[in-house]
Amino acid sequence: GRTLSTQLALMDEYKEYKFLLCEPVITESIKKDYPNIYNRIKEKFKEGQIIPEGGMWVEPDTNIPSGESLIRQCTFGRRWFLDEFGVETKLLWLPDCFGFSGQLPQIMKGCKIKYFATQKLARALQGHDKFPYNHFYWEGIDGSKILTHFYKKNNSRFDPYLLNERWMKDRIQDDFIDTFLFPFGYGDGGGGATRDMLESTRRSKDLEGAPRTKMESPIEFFKSLEEKNTVRNRYVGEIYLPWHRGIYTAESYIKKANRKAEYALRDLEIVISFYRIICFETESNYLSKARKLWEILLFNQFHDIIAGTSIRRVHEEAADELTYVIEEAIKIKRSLLDEIFSYEGFGHRGQNGISVMNTLSWSRKELILLPEEIVVPCDFSGNILPVHIGVEGRYCMAEIPSFGLASVRNKEGAEPIIDEGSVRATISTLENAILRIEFDALGQIISIYDKELEIEYAASICNKFRMFKDVNIEYDAWEISPYYEEMEIELEGKAHIEVIEKAGLFATIRISKSLNGSSLTQDITMYSHSRRVDFNTTIDWKETHKLLKVEFPVNVHAEEAYEEIQFGYVKRPTHQSRNYDADRFEVCNHKYTALSESNRTFAVLNDCKYGVSTKENAISLTLLRSPVIPDMYSDKGVHQFTYSIYLDNCNFYESNVIKEGYSLNAPITIINNYMVDRSFFELTNKDIVLETIKLADDHSGDIILRMYESKGGHCLCDMESYFTIQSTYEVSMIETIEEDSELLPVLKKDKNNYDYFKIPLSFRPFEIKTIRIIA
Repeated sequence: GRTLSTQLALMDEYKEYKFLLCEPVITESIKKDYPNIYNRIKEKFKEGQIIPEGGMWVEPDTNIPSGESLIRQCTFGRRWFLDEFGVETKLLWLPDCFGFSGQLPQIMKGCKIKYFATQKLARALQGHDKFPYNHFYWEGIDGSKILTHFYKKNNSRFDPYLLNERWMKDRIQDDFIDTFLFPFGYGDGGGGATRDMLESTRRSKDLEGAPRTKMESPIEFFKSLEEKNTVRNRYVGEIYLPWHRGIYTAESYIKKANRKAEYALRDLEIVISFYRIICFETESNYLSKARKLWEILLFNQFHDIIAGTSIRRVHEEAADELTYVIEEAIKIKRSLLDEIFSYEGFGHRGQNGISVMNTLSWSRKELILLPEEIVVPCDFSGNILPVHIGVEGRYCMAEIPSFGLASVRNKEGAEPIIDEGSVRATISTLENAILRIEFDALGQIISIYDKELEIEYAASICNKFRMFKDVNIEYDAWEISPYYEEMEIELEGKAHIEVIEKAGLFATIRISKSLNGSSLTQDITMYSHSRRVDFNTTIDWKETHKLLKVEFPVNVHAEEAYEEIQFGYVKRPTHQSRNYDADRFEVCNHKYTALSESNRTFAVLNDCKYGVSTKENAISLTLLRSPVIPDMYSDKGVHQFTYSIYLDNCNFYESNVIKEGYSLNAPITIINNYMVDRSFFELTNKDIVLETIKLADDHSGDIILRMYESKGGHCLCDMESYFTIQSTYEVSMIETIEEDSELLPVLKKDKNNYDYFKIPLSFRPFEIKTIRIIA
């Protein structure tokens, strides 16, 4: 409030002064807490001195949030600017973020954002690969291009001396540049511009010996670049910041809560859509409830919150708010499912049956813990399912259709089929029909053997925990030293190993051991006929200035690793041949990192970890850190998370790495009711992922689908739906049907005497499509 009231007072005195109002969530709080100031902001907007622009709800990190989260940052921000000021925002203004995702250009373009401005890359540490441009077209991994400008500082004084200095020193390129932005005013701690700065701007308009200046909107700056048509440079792919790599791991509690909240909201919106399809409810307060939860999540993706670089109070409040989002989303989802199954003729409550819901765009087999009343499980057709008798009860393996439900019920009068040996465990081995894994006395893996091809994957000890001193000269929570590997701490002591689940549909061994001053308990589980092995891990973390990684060196030769980002992946080097290769010794991944040859693939998956390194043939997932500035208690306490390995005798493009990553992160939902098995949506191409199903934001009851090509190739795909569709449009990420929105053909077909509707689609590599269905 104080910053804005000061700026408004200066605007009265300096009529030429313009102020960029760039973060809706902050101004929304001004509207609530200081209505008089907000009214003055509105007046100054009408006078042309307040410039409402910025593109997003907050200034988020763009590496850690999901792709859908980044889209919502744009659509929520755009809607706010439009509702409050009648302005369609055209500029994404992110001055202080830690690098930029390679899918950001496509997301900006899909949300009708034309320009991008930032500054942090120009301030990266000396000795690293220098970013080459101030003005350029940034091209994303799908080919989308955005006009981009880098300036050097976002928290600056203004005077003629600084103006000259920055014109001479801040220009990275020498050719095709005759102008750049000079944002000024005190940021971070607040304050904004001062009277001295504004007096200097008046005197510097046409001052001999200094560059000419004028006060104007950054939109006008970008328009002038377009009109001059002098931007020749193109930069392709992610914009990696060779600095502040520790933010991928700091405050793991918040990162885990963010991932779980994203998936909880994803599931909630899918169930709201199912409710619309089944119960024909087009107007529902559930949509408004989901939006409120999204606003909380998006706020906590602010770059210094989700990065774990705030003070203790911020981290505690963020953890509490994200936990609320998760719990409330699950609660609303459960309430909706109760309504769906109570809809006339839909469910069969109280008949010794359950339903299992799958929210992924492919069918999947999953392990289910059965309720006590189901002794002989069978599917809806009556086929008896093998049973695993485990420590916590009876389990079966159910196959659930794409975006649909499968029932499991008790078969009266039948004998159960007990699976006693699909997977077996001893204190030194886990083995199924495909894989055999062997352990040493420390609980480390000494062999990962593919029985089908008789291939040994482990090149050295795998699942090896490595701890390093993590001491930084400055930016403690932000940074990981390039020399951390030279400061390894030896981890000694044998492990206690016990068999928890000996044999059946799955088998589990438990490993317990100390990690320096901390303790670890890990349940390692192998499943029948599966190439994925899960490492459910609990660590009581008591370290200070330490870094913990888990390493998997494997017999796969690859110069590049496939590392997931939003709506796709990027390839990053496994070597350090040049500066830019060496800079990327620690990077951000989402659900997977994979090494692949033409006939074998090895991947490490995770359910909440983002930092990872790949060096030669080893994938090292970063698990925990313990900086002390600005939060001296950062991450101390008990952490629970799961990572997995997945290996296959094919290349990455033919493997199920992407599917297994999703399966680890998107758990099934059990409903104490059952119904006829059904799927709501199916896709005919396994490379297309249906990421989001939601109702349109305009409360029309139309259904929005967001899908993307996941492997980096052109392809065709049919989207099939098992409910009546009137018409379908391909729209922008804003969702509205406009003049250039393509009306898609809808073909009515028959399958097993049931009608379904088919929509043919074509995709370019990594393309994100938004489809609007009028049903």
